[in-house]
Order: sequence, then structure tokens, then C-alpha cells
Amino acid sequence: MRILCFLILLSLTFGSAQMSAAEQADIFPDYSGVTLPPNIAPMDFYIRNPAKAYQVKIRAAQGETLEISGSKPEIIIPETKWKQLLAQNAGQELYWDIALKEESGSWRNCGTITNRIAKEPLDSWLAYRLMRSIFNTYNDMGIYQRNLETFEEKEILHNSRIEGACLNCHQFQKNSPEQMTFHVRLPKIQHPIVRVRENAPVEVLRKTFTYYSWNPETNVIAYTANGPSIFFHTWGEGREVYDKAGEVGILNLDTYKTTSQPALATEHYYESWPSWDNKGEYLYFCRAPDLPQSKFNDIRFDLLRARWDPATSHFSEAEMLFSGWTNRVSTAQPRVSPDGRFLAYTVFERGNFPVYQPSADIWLMDLESRAVRPMEHNSDKADTWHCWSSNGRWMVFSSKRIDGVLARPHFAYMDAGGHASKPFVLPQKDPHFYEYFIKTYNIPELITGAVKSDPKELGRAVMSRERVVKVGTTDGGKNVEKEQPPEEGYSSFKEQNK
Repeated sequence: MRILCFLILLSLTFGSAQMSAAEQADIFPDYSGVTLPPNIAPMDFYIRNPAKAYQVKIRAAQGETLEISGSKPEIIIPETKWKQLLAQNAGQELYWDIALKEESGSWRNCGTITNRIAKEPLDSWLAYRLMRSIFNTYNDMGIYQRNLETFEEKEILHNSRIEGACLNCHQFQKNSPEQMTFHVRLPKIQHPIVRVRENAPVEVLRKTFTYYSWNPETNVIAYTANGPSIFFHTWGEGREVYDKAGEVGILNLDTYKTTSQPALATEHYYESWPSWDNKGEYLYFCRAPDLPQSKFNDIRFDLLRARWDPATSHFSEAEMLFSGWTNRVSTAQPRVSPDGRFLAYTVFERGNFPVYQPSADIWLMDLESRAVRPMEHNSDKADTWHCWSSNGRWMVFSSKRIDGVLARPHFAYMDAGGHASKPFVLPQKDPHFYEYFIKTYNIPELITGAVKSDPKELGRAVMSRERVVKVGTTDGGKNVEKEQPPEEGYSSFKEQNK
């Protein structure tokens, strides 16, 4: 009995002098229990628990333990040592030991956060549009790119360089920064598509469309020319988008000609969200009945695909994959994985535009079995705009899960069976960044390197008459461009470069 009492007393004395066990620390952003890339920037965070001092030890099986301590709750991780630790332990677990110093002077152990470092890297850059969340003008909008291995962010183009026009729907071919397109909404230059290539002049294509996708094997774009318009109501999320038109077409960027697609132009229906598969053999898209805006709550988009014949540049009859009408949901944003096995797409309550609907989730279809299921990384807020990495092991998507208002890029590891890990938000140098930054991240696209264009020169090129490329048609249809661009709509590229 004396020995037992002595051991209890010794334990209590030693515990008060060292650390007492307690609940796990509350950290923001939530970087606990996640799988992270071996090439991600430091995942700085802050500890929400009040304390006199804070201590964090970041360790793994190999390499030096990183020790960070001080009186402030912000944990800023040394970038060089972080990169070394991740590189040495790819495929292994990463541990964060957290302790807090209380007013009494004793240290309280807050346990260990266990994360995993994947073997497969993430594409090194992310392109996205930054814009205000609630707007009715296009003021202060830009396309940016971020180095995911550091905190470097670069402007691709801000709309202040193009008279405040709307910058829309940037896209790349197979995650490559070497060739990029984006849409400009500016009436006096006829809403062109802008093509940016390395070591080639910028081209301003006089062709208007809304949603589009690069064929991964050839310079062909599949597009839909839609008529989206935003409207407002008084319940829940106050915004919706009503789409009143849409047909699939093909634009060949080698010949600068379009081809209409009669096999997909079904009467009393309209199409949206075209997306090629990994080999450029099938086009996935969404289709809904052409209903008036008064019937908006009844609009449900089905998910279909059609095979492409490159010899004729035409599609076959469409094949139904998922009936939105039967399942009483709508679909959008289909994206096929790089290995061709999985199709990720957005499922939401109604209409065509999921970003304004908290019900929006990302679903996965196994294209071999046709089995469908919601993905593990969904939340009770809008999860949309997903994109696969070039190696198929990562998915980035925009999620409003932090505050329900602003969308931020989140990343999830994808295993070979199509299952997603717990997602984490894009790391920032300041752990408080997402508490004060009030712009939304739109259309996050993973790319394998940086876009090398100069923002000032790109802005001048967009507004330049000399950069206009006329787009014709191969079939004499309604895609013929008849009107010349108004002279007053274009500034002289030569004059601006004097």
C-alpha cells in the first residue's frame, strides 16, 4: 500500500511539473487528419485555445524535428526545413505534438495530430479567378496563379487592364500552362475568346461561347453557347442563374472554324457543361428541357456523353449516364479522371449553376461499373468547380465550408479506388488569412507550371484590333460571324506600345 501511494504521489508531482493530458488543440485552418502532398507549401496555422505560450513539434520517421514555440498562437513553419522533412518522409506519417502553457506555469499536453504525406506530388501551380462574392458589376476581378510549393501568387490578368470587363472560364489543355484560353465579356469587342500560348502571339478569337473544354489530344474545343442570367430571390442563398439557351459546337483552333452538332441539338432541350474524356474520344455534357424561368424549380439537368469522330468532327447520338429528372436532382461540371476510370460531377437541387446552392456536392461515377456515389470530401455547403491533377491522385475544388459565403480551394488525395481523403484548404503564409480575405476563389485549375505571359502585355493584346482572328464555320450554319468589330471598341496595339 505504501508503495502504491508513493507511486501515485510521484505521478501527480511529475505531471504538474511537466505536462498534463488534455483534449486535442483547436487549430485553424483545420489541418488535422489529412493527407498532404510531398511538395506542398508550409501549412501554417494558429491555435485557438488561450494560453501563455505555445509549443509545436513537427516530426516524422526520418529527418530533423521542427520545434516552434512562443507566446503567440500563430505557428509559422520554416519553409526550407518543412520541404526537407516532407521529401524525406513521402509515404509516411507526419506528427504534430502540441502543448500549451497555462496561467499556472504548467504545460498542458494537447496530444498529437497525425497526418500522412503522400508519395505522389501535386501539380505545382493553381490558376483561379478572384472576385467579390456578391456583385452586380464586374468591378475588381482577375485571373491569378499560385505556386503551391511556396506562397508566391502572380497575376495572369486583372480586368482593370481591359476596361473592367468580366473575365470568365479560363481553361488549359491537359493541365499544361503552355496553352490557355479565357472568355472576355465586353460588348464593344464582341465577347471574344482569348488564346494565350508560349512563344506565340496572343489571339483574340471573335467567337462567343459560355462553357467549353479542350480536347486533350488535338487543338479542338467543344463548347456550348448559353444565355445565362443571374436573378435574385428572398429565401436562402439569394442568387440563382437561369440559362435560357445552349447548343454544343466544335471550334478547331488550327483552322479557326466551327462545326455545329445536329446529333446533339435536340429540339426543346438545351445543353451545357461540355467536357472531354482523358483520350478525347467522348464528350460529356449536361442537358435539360427548355423551360421558362417561371418553372426554374423544375429544371433538372441530365448527364450524357457522345462519341466524337475526328474525321468528320461530328458526334454520335448521345448516351444517357445519369438522369437528373429521375433522381430529382440536377447535374453539372463533369470531369473525367486522367486514367479514364472515374467521372466526377456536381449534383445539386435544381437549375444549371451549382455554386449558389448549398446542396451542391461532388459525386463520382465508376465508368466501368456505372456505379455512382457522393464523394467523401463533401460538406453541408456548396462544393463545386472540381479539377483532377495531371497524375489523377489529387482533386482541387471550391468549397464554401468555412463560412458558407466565400469559396476557397480545397485539396483531397484520391486513391486508386476513387476514394478521397479529408480535404485541406490552400495554405497561406498568414494563418488568419481566411478570416479577413473577402474574395471568392472561382474555377481552380491545376497546372504543371506557371503561365509565362506578362499581365500588362496580355491586357494590351486583348484590346488590340491587330490581334483579332475571325472565326468561320465549316457547315454554313448559324455560327458564321457577319459583323465586323466596332472600330471604337479596339485600341491600337501599336499605339499602346509606343
